[in-house]
Amino acid sequence: MTVTKGIYQNGSVSLLTAVSWQNGTTVEVVVPESDEVSADGSPWPRTDQEREERASMLEETPAVFDSEEAAKEFEQEMAAVRREHLNKQAESTAREERIARSFD
Repeated sequence: MTVTKGIYQNGSVSLLTAVSWQNGTTVEVVVPESDEVSADGSPWPRTDQEREERASMLEETPAVFDSEEAAKEFEQEMAAVRREHLNKQAESTAREERIARSFD
């Protein structure tokens, strides 16, 4: 099975990618109810009950940081990782420049 996307317009579907199907190939078109989904991929709640269930789930989700100190510690760790990546990037750039000069 090949999956591709297209745009429906004036009674026809124009595919967004090239395919190598034979003329007369039978295809099945499935139209999703909605392209709008939440961050976890699930559809947005539509009924009051679904909204209440989602709100309860979110309220029960534990906090990422349990204190201001934990949040600051995390930020410091991320800053250190960013510095490390910048250093590696600079080293890589310098190495690439040395290699490029060897071809001059």
